[in-house]
Amino acid sequence: MLIAARLQRILPFYYGWVMLGASGTAVFARMAPAISTLTVFIYSMSQELSWSRTLIAGTGGGQGTAAPTLVGEG
Repeated sequence: MLIAARLQRILPFYYGWVMLGASGTAVFARMAPAISTLTVFIYSMSQELSWSRTLIAGTGGGQGTAAPTLVGEG
C-alpha cells in the first residue's frame, strides 16, 4: 500500500484511472491468445457445424464480453 499512497500524492488525477488502465491492458493481453486460438479452428468448425465464420467469431466475441458478467467479476 506504500506505493498506492505515494502515487495518490504524486498523480494530478484520480488514482482509480491508473487501476482502470492497468486492468484494461490486462484484459487486452488476455484476449489476444484466445482470438489467435479461435482463428486456427474457425474454418474446420464452420464446415463441421454448418455455421458461418461470422457467426463463430461473433459467438467468441460475445462470450468474452459476457463471461465476466456471468461469473460475477463485472
